[in-house]
Formats: sequence, structure tokens, C-alpha cells
Amino acid sequence: MIRLVVLLSVVTNISCVTSSQPKFKNRWVALNDSKEVKCDVWPMSEKDLEVVNLIPTSGEFKEAGVVGAVRQRNSSIQNVYMPYDSSYQFDTDNAIIVPVSQSSNILGAWSTEAGPVVLVANKLGARSTFELRNVKENKIISKSQFVIDDEISSADYVAIDKTAWVALRSGDYSTSVIKLTFAGKNSLIEKLPVTSSVRGAHVVLDETSRIPYLVEPQLEGSKFNLKVKKIGIKADQVKSIGEISIPSKSVAESWAFSSAPGGFYFAAVFGDSMVGQGVLSKGLIAINDGGMSIKWSSDEVMLDLHLSEPIFVAEKGISFLIILKWLDADATIGVIEMNAGKVVPRGNHGVLAKGSAVINAVVSKESKIAAIVRQKIKESWKFSMCRLAVK
Repeated sequence: MIRLVVLLSVVTNISCVTSSQPKFKNRWVALNDSKEVKCDVWPMSEKDLEVVNLIPTSGEFKEAGVVGAVRQRNSSIQNVYMPYDSSYQFDTDNAIIVPVSQSSNILGAWSTEAGPVVLVANKLGARSTFELRNVKENKIISKSQFVIDDEISSADYVAIDKTAWVALRSGDYSTSVIKLTFAGKNSLIEKLPVTSSVRGAHVVLDETSRIPYLVEPQLEGSKFNLKVKKIGIKADQVKSIGEISIPSKSVAESWAFSSAPGGFYFAAVFGDSMVGQGVLSKGLIAINDGGMSIKWSSDEVMLDLHLSEPIFVAEKGISFLIILKWLDADATIGVIEMNAGKVVPRGNHGVLAKGSAVINAVVSKESKIAAIVRQKIKESWKFSMCRLAVK
């Protein structure tokens, strides 16, 4: 275990709401009632130049943390695991360097019974080698090699108990699915016979049946259809569930999906939010023996403001939709709770500087939420964990 010992941690409220009378640059009414947000900035050592990315751990075990890819002043990338406490403050005393090669990428991180585990991808010609590495023990607990047509650019995943399903995305939109089993030295990485060549394909989990599915968006003009496949270990277990149309009068700009009991939640931005003409659509798709149906949906017109790509974060049947909204030089983080048959607005949070972005989000068992935000602080770009006052 390699510990990182020289780190400077800063808790800041710069670029965030700090009082009931915040200062901002326009008269956007959404900022008047935005809730106070405090952000803990990712700590930097003297050798660090910039943070490239932060990946939070997924899982239901005791310790939670974030893996940061940090570019150092010599241009190398150093990966660091940093736990955080229940207030979403970084625990710098227990930071650990994750020693992977410069040609490797960390695609995901999980909290397991044996401690934090990361998924590492190493590109070797036409083949990619994947490793599950125990962070604290600095041991490879599983390794697998198989053909991936292109270099992996990103990944999304769902997890339950000791299992995760990961959608690996390449630059040409091709998606491969692997299954991870976390069982100490008996952990497994398995490539599944499920692929996609569709932009924005996601894995979701029916939390009732615990069956994973691959959702493939189909865009044709203003049509926004979703094809769904049941994910299986063997080829004959992969089953097409069908295709369902999400009502829309304009083109889908961005979208996200989240696991739900009996199916999955969806959120999509229709129209052109960059010119202030967007509609945020959200709902629940039910999956049953007869196929799929829209159990409920709702639309919200978002005129005269801009919207980021929606992000879901879920905790046992409840999903929170996180979306950054901005107008001119100010931005705020909107939160919407989606629980069974209801949609509950949870307010706007913080006043962030122009150019800020929500990269990811995490939620605790007590439904405490933090957004991982890239924002400009004192003329430099920083990554922070920003605690959202959602009740």
C-alpha cells in the first residue's frame, strides 16, 4: 500500500452560495432560492498540475471514496484513491497511490467487503487486458484478456451486492458488456455476449428481479425510441425485450437511465437547450413478461436557460436526477427525486461560476447527495465534492 502524504485540503464556498443573499450576475429567479452548497476541493500536492477525472466508488459497504487521475508537472498521470467521510470531506490522511502504468486507464471503482477495488484496462494491440485490483493491498485479484475493437474511452455500470455489470464504450460508439464478481481472490471478470454500436447505450438493473438490461437509444428525426436487451452469461440467454417510443416533438439532445424496481427510469433533454428551448422529459419504463410500457412520465419546459447532460444517482429504489442549469454567467444544480410513481423537485443548489460542470454524483444510505463538480476557483479549474442540501 503506497500512501500519499503531502496533500493540501481546502474546504471552500467560493463559487457557491454562502448566505441567504448570494451575489450573482443576473436576475434569474432560480438563483434566488438556491440552497447553500459547500464544496471540498480535491487536495493537491506540490507535484500536481491538474485533476483529469474523479471516479467515485459504487457499492453498499462501509468505506466510500474517490479515485482521482491527476496530471503531474512532469506530464505523467498519477492515480490516487481518497476516502471521504459522511460529510463528503476528503480524508487526506488515508490517501493511497494506485500504481498503474501510464498506458492504463482506471474505468471504475467499487466498495467491497475486502476494501476498495478498481477496474484497470490495459490496451495491448487488438486485445485489452482487464484487471481487478485491491487498492489497499495493491494486489491484482482477477485478470482477463479479450478482444476489444477500439480503445476504451468511458464506462458506466450498475452494481448490486457482489456483482457489477459494466458497459465499456469505445470512440466509435461501440459498447461491450462485462460482468464483475467481487469475491476476494476468487473475483471474476467475464466478457458477456452483448454488444451495441449505438451512441449512449447504458446498462440498467431491474431492482425487483435483479435482471440486468442493455438500453440502446434509437434516434430518427424527432423520434426517440429505446431498444432493450436482457443481458445473459451465454449467447442463448441474451433476449430482445422490444422497443418503446418516448413521446417527443423535437430531437433528443442528451439522456440518461437509472435502475428502478420493476424496470428503469429515463431522463432526456429534447429541443435545443443551448438556445434556451429545451424540454426535460422523465419517467419510468416498466418491464414485464409481455414487454415494456411507460408506467408514468412527465415533461418540464425549460425556456430561456441551458441544460447539461442529465445524471442519475440511485439508492435502493429511489433515483435522484441531477442536472446543471445555467444562464449567462451563473449556474445552479437542479435535483429531482424519482420514487415509484412520483416526481419530487428537490430544489436548486449553489451558484456556480460560468463553465462549471457536474461530472458525477454520489448518494449515501441516508440519501445524502454530493455532486462531483469541476469549477473555476481563484482563476484555476478545480474538482470538488459539493454537498447538496436535499431533504
